[in-house]
Amino acid sequence: MTLGPVRASCSFVLGIVMLVISAHSKGDAREELSDPIRFTDLEGAKIDAKFVSEQVVQRGGLESPVTVEEDWSIRIEVRGKIAWDYRPTSHTVTGPRTGRTNSFRASVGVAWDTGTGQAIWQFSDGKLTFIRSYESGAFRTVFAFAYDGNNLTCGASKSIFREQGKTETRVNSIITGDPITILDWKLVSSNCRLTR
Repeated sequence: MTLGPVRASCSFVLGIVMLVISAHSKGDAREELSDPIRFTDLEGAKIDAKFVSEQVVQRGGLESPVTVEEDWSIRIEVRGKIAWDYRPTSHTVTGPRTGRTNSFRASVGVAWDTGTGQAIWQFSDGKLTFIRSYESGAFRTVFAFAYDGNNLTCGASKSIFREQGKTETRVNSIITGDPITILDWKLVSSNCRLTR
């Protein structure tokens, strides 16, 4: 994926991280009485997830609707390592277009520069969270785990964050890498499957 110039601030990412940690630290008494899921419980697991969102984007001064599908394949490794593949597909008035599959590897709790912002994986209270910031705004993707008997299950969600006082999010296209502005964004569906 071609990435453009970066102006994202590390403080924005760290602020989002603190928001995530704060949100995860709050729970009801029932949750606190159960045994928490640890990262080591997930070691060796493979997580397949799909997200579908509807967006209105602006590119070159023109606005257009787009439906975006994101396919994730995540492998939980030992010692806090995560490896994952990511493949996007966009559906526009000109038809579908699938981007190339990108492969990554990172350590939980260690932020890195993506070339267009910052990114970090966090794990807390049975939730694995991926945060990626851009020139303006960020996305948070959450994989939540729970026991169903002796089996681990997962659920997935995704949300967008805008900087205070701004109504738009400037990112790079997940297909072309070109700068675009997201004017409206809504998650339509998400699913998650965990296998050993």
